[in-house]
Amino acid sequence: MHSAKLLQTVCSDTANYFAVALQQFCSDAASALQWRCNGFAVALQKACSIFAVILH
Repeated sequence: MHSAKLLQTVCSDTANYFAVALQQFCSDAASALQWRCNGFAVALQKACSIFAVILH
């Protein structure tokens, strides 16, 4: 019975570790993606404003 409890604790700790690691990875990926998207949005905005100036 004791070994089952120990196994359960190990499994729980492992699951928690992976959950935290996955959460951190997703958070980092989201930040990187957001940064890239922001950069792209800014570049697109600049291109559009330059294009608008040329058209006018």
